[in-house]
Amino acid sequence: MDLSINMRIKSVASVYRLFLAKIYAFLFARCFCEFPLSHGKSKASRVWFTAVRNKLVFLSVACIIFSFHYSFAGLRHTLLVLFADDSVSKPAWEINSQQSCLARTVLEIAQESYPEIDIDANLRKLGEIVKNVKISLRDETEPEQIVKTINLILFNKLQFAYVQMGDLDSLSLNKVLDTKTGNCVGLSILYLCIAEGLHLPIYGVSVPEHIFVRYDDGDFRKNIETGYEGMFTPDSYYINIPGKRISQISIKNGYYLKNLTRDEVIANIYLNRSLIQKEKGNIQAALQDANRAIQLHDTDAVAFCNRGVIYEKMHDIDRALDDYNEAIALNPD
Repeated sequence: MDLSINMRIKSVASVYRLFLAKIYAFLFARCFCEFPLSHGKSKASRVWFTAVRNKLVFLSVACIIFSFHYSFAGLRHTLLVLFADDSVSKPAWEINSQQSCLARTVLEIAQESYPEIDIDANLRKLGEIVKNVKISLRDETEPEQIVKTINLILFNKLQFAYVQMGDLDSLSLNKVLDTKTGNCVGLSILYLCIAEGLHLPIYGVSVPEHIFVRYDDGDFRKNIETGYEGMFTPDSYYINIPGKRISQISIKNGYYLKNLTRDEVIANIYLNRSLIQKEKGNIQAALQDANRAIQLHDTDAVAFCNRGVIYEKMHDIDRALDDYNEAIALNPD
């Protein structure tokens, strides 16, 4: 316990002890000292003194009982005041105070493709969105309502929209903020940056060739599909997508449909940028991003498959086969 709090509690207790001590001293003196001295030893005096003393003893006991009651009541009130800041429930978006720098990190990655980026200006723009959401949330504590409020601000009021594009503009946070459009990676990164600003337990979640976000505080767990304006979607929706089926083995082993770490989220940026570079014929740049993606998220079958294709284009068949085999092992279906 904090030293200053200890001192304040001791001070309050000392005041109550002093107050009680004075009352007890007064009653004791009246009962056993003053009355015997001020009255004679006649029978009538003794009877009168005994009656008065009994009344004072009764009053003394009553005083003790009520004094202790109010002492503890007062002390309880003091403790409640002392710890008021800790006992008041806080909105869910203020619980987690751990700060991260996902927004700045992804903007720095984007700066490799867009050297002219003003990172601080983009952070301020993102901060305005966070502020807007925070004002709308007020003291909201229900996770479902929090998510719905974010969706309302992001997709209705600010009109951010999903585009099924595989270019850098749809991927990079700076362009998503500028154009208010993004693919699954771009919008999910934006959503995660907003969640970061609000200190919400929202995580990225990856499945083959796709990423979305999830609110998960241990009690409330909902997938948030950024491609459908934040619609809640069950895990089964992703497991049974035609052509992108996820094996139960890969789910059991935590390769897919798990809450991603920050590094694993960033890996998705590198993976998608690698795919874009590969399509443009920038093989060395594609390989560099593929290596970064696998280094940060080494259980993503798509990342190994992508690098296998790159190695194949480089005529490095042995390495290509190794990556293809690893991809199959991670997601047998």
